[in-house]
Amino acid sequence: MNYPDQMLYKKKIIRESLSKYTRYDLRKTNFKPVREADHTEHYRQYAALPITFFNGKIKVGIYQRESKYLTLMDHCLMQDIVVNRVIEKIEKILNDYKCHDYNDKTKLGLRFLMVRKFDEDVQVIIVTGQDGIKKEVSTEISRLPEVKSLYYTINTSKHQDFSLQGYKRIYGANAMSYTIGERRYRIGVKGEVFMNPESESVKRAMMKSLINPEDNVLSLNCGNGILEMELPNSITAIDENKDYINDAKENVERLNIENKKFICGKIDKEVISQCKNHQFDSIIIRSDKALSDATIESIYLGKIKHVYLISDHISALAKSLDADLLYNNYYIKTIRALDKDPYSARAEMILEMIGK
Repeated sequence: MNYPDQMLYKKKIIRESLSKYTRYDLRKTNFKPVREADHTEHYRQYAALPITFFNGKIKVGIYQRESKYLTLMDHCLMQDIVVNRVIEKIEKILNDYKCHDYNDKTKLGLRFLMVRKFDEDVQVIIVTGQDGIKKEVSTEISRLPEVKSLYYTINTSKHQDFSLQGYKRIYGANAMSYTIGERRYRIGVKGEVFMNPESESVKRAMMKSLINPEDNVLSLNCGNGILEMELPNSITAIDENKDYINDAKENVERLNIENKKFICGKIDKEVISQCKNHQFDSIIIRSDKALSDATIESIYLGKIKHVYLISDHISALAKSLDADLLYNNYYIKTIRALDKDPYSARAEMILEMIGK
């Protein structure tokens, strides 16, 4: 599909999802065109891919669904050029030292490769079996000029939440950085990485234009909290991931950022507590699923005037927007969307609701 046509298609997907699952009359809504990406290729800054043995060599790629056809991922048009280059160089090192891919029976070998790009620097994480990673291999990877940090983790379980086992640093910085204006935000090895930093920058600008700087704001699922720290508002932000919150707290303290409070806890429990004990003018909710009853009731009982929903799973979120407490008491003022994943069916929606 030609790129301009993708914007029309993605806007249609959002409109159809909201029309199908809600009673809102979108003719009364200011539905903005989908904001085109500045770069439609090489925009992904993060790759997490299995290591496998293919055609007599170690390769990093993905098997196509229900097949043994491997899609090599060292020249992916979506991945950042530097990410592609680092994957290609690491593949060569692994083959030069005759490394093996993971074997479920012996619990030995290399399982996954994660490459995370921050500004112009790269962090590499390797998931291994019980034998870990050869010293000479880690030494060669550490010598790559793009790599500023190297970690590994031993994980032989079937699930793929590798961070539960903890990461061991082999080389380099113990935290990576995003530079935004004059601020340099540090992100730990378990912290949230931006898949598309350009899109995040556009989203921050949009949110600044939408929210009254005098508003007291509650933010749910705040992630690394950089959006919240870049807004001028007084903000209470909540996330269930302690590593994200630890990064946010460290950055607030290190950068002397005022009027920001970050809380690690269950969203449903914390949103009830916060809305009972504090008055908020606006709420920001990032969600890839339907809003819980606790969240919807807290918005209504807390008399929060402005609701900003950010999601790239529109159909899942749309179903909860039709809850009577929202439909009867709020209207959809504006819908914006960002094309943060060009050449995919996804778009990130920013939906603004106002209390009647």
